[in-house]
Amino acid sequence: MGGYQLVVYGISKICIVVCVGLFIRPRYGRRWTNLCLCLGAAVLLGMEYLRYVLALHGIHQRLTNLAEILGLAQVLYLSEKRNWGALFTGILACVYGTFGIMLGKIGYAWGAPPVLSIAVVTAVDVLLLLALVSWLRPAYWRLQEACEQEWRLLCVMLGTFLLELYLLYGALKSSPQKVRYYLAPVISLMAVYLLVIIVFRMMDRLRKEEVHRQMQSVLAVSEATLRQEMDEIQRMERRLAEYNHDYRHMLRMLNGMLAESNYEGMKTALEQMQEPLRLIEPRHCCDNMVINGVLIYFIRKLEEIGGTLHIAAQVPESLGDYEWEIGIVLGNLLQDAVHSCAQLPKQNRNVYVKARQAGVQTMLELRYLPAGTMSFEKETGLPVSARGEGLDMRSVADRVRAWGGQLDCGMDGEWFFLRILT
Repeated sequence: MGGYQLVVYGISKICIVVCVGLFIRPRYGRRWTNLCLCLGAAVLLGMEYLRYVLALHGIHQRLTNLAEILGLAQVLYLSEKRNWGALFTGILACVYGTFGIMLGKIGYAWGAPPVLSIAVVTAVDVLLLLALVSWLRPAYWRLQEACEQEWRLLCVMLGTFLLELYLLYGALKSSPQKVRYYLAPVISLMAVYLLVIIVFRMMDRLRKEEVHRQMQSVLAVSEATLRQEMDEIQRMERRLAEYNHDYRHMLRMLNGMLAESNYEGMKTALEQMQEPLRLIEPRHCCDNMVINGVLIYFIRKLEEIGGTLHIAAQVPESLGDYEWEIGIVLGNLLQDAVHSCAQLPKQNRNVYVKARQAGVQTMLELRYLPAGTMSFEKETGLPVSARGEGLDMRSVADRVRAWGGQLDCGMDGEWFFLRILT
């Protein structure tokens, strides 16, 4: 079985390297990543040859374990994020390579021609890799960002299956080499693949449902904002109609006073005409219609709870394709601020919003005093929303990254701050 085993193991090692290259998000350039993967494949093939040569000396299993450790180290080195998700990618590749090896052993135990067995192993490895790329990789990449804290448990789950496989295979070595003995590890591996695919698809679906629910909540708030803006516009129109009527009446009075040379009366009448103008004067926070509407809405929301929204905003008329999304995100953040301020004493119910131009980019900054201790996620460093509705901070960060922007937040003394550069 020596030469046949060497070929099967060599094919599996090459497939493992290809699997890693297709599933990782590289930290470095594609050329350097491919070069490292090729070097890794050469090292693994060389160790397989050493394992084949030294098999009679009883140390081949140590070389196998060393090769797997080197493979995991290479995955961590090349991955964009060196975390549990990257480790899971390495373990997944090891499990994937083991499937072809076990099929090769089945072919040998069955007495099939070596060339036929090698062809079947190669075909199954390729088809399995295509299935994983098609069914698993899209959800896998999305969940790399969305579910960072779950990767540790997934690594434990997959590592446990891999350990179970090795223990089972070790037990089979002492048995007669019959096909049915090797079917047990293969069935176990198939169960692992199905379980991993199902887990990721379920997690992806739950993530989509969570985002959908959050967007529905945000849309409800946006609808309330637009309704209030429409009511404000209608009130302003009524005030303008009333002022137009009063203005015509005042002109008639001024003409009468002018005919009687009643200049003191004219002065008093003109002062009275200024007061309605102040009442109907629209609030203006910035030049951007969307951001201006959001800020005006939350000025009133804070006034309702006895707070104040302090604004120093220089926002251009247009923020590009993501203008409405930026307004929704800003409204969600201000809603968190209002929720926090409502639990503070009135003298502390102050929210500060600053916006300024930085070349072609716009910097938005939000500051307020949090109610109680602000908690932050260990994995992302993002604060945890206390409202339980609307967009959570992970979703906000995802949206900012989608715009090509950056998000920064933290504590400055007692004040919580959040900055968005877009």
